[in-house]
Amino acid sequence: MSRVSGCATSALTVAALRGSGAAGHQYAFLQFTNKSAKQCSLTGFPGVQLLRGGVLLGKPAARANKPATTVQLAPGRSATARLVGDSTCNAEKSDSIQIYPPNRTEKVVVPLSIRGCPLTIDPVIPS
Repeated sequence: MSRVSGCATSALTVAALRGSGAAGHQYAFLQFTNKSAKQCSLTGFPGVQLLRGGVLLGKPAARANKPATTVQLAPGRSATARLVGDSTCNAEKSDSIQIYPPNRTEKVVVPLSIRGCPLTIDPVIPS
């Protein structure tokens, strides 16, 4: 049985999709799509930090207390991680977000406007 390797950052299209808020919370969904021709896998939590004008805003997202699983991504398939923020603080809003795919050190910066309050990131799950 061949082992499926982890998805390299260069094999992924990364997007941040703003979700609707609820009673003191704000949400965004980080989507990782396999743009390569080979199956790969993602396991665990992305690294996440908000930016405003290219400068770090607030603290990196804390990991949620949820178990991590491995998501197999066939070409064109996606995995998603939910980002949850407290929307009650009076912090500035971000204009972008830097995202490190799970177990990778190469970051991707994409647009996202969300208040720079404390954040929590969930592990990746199949989309």
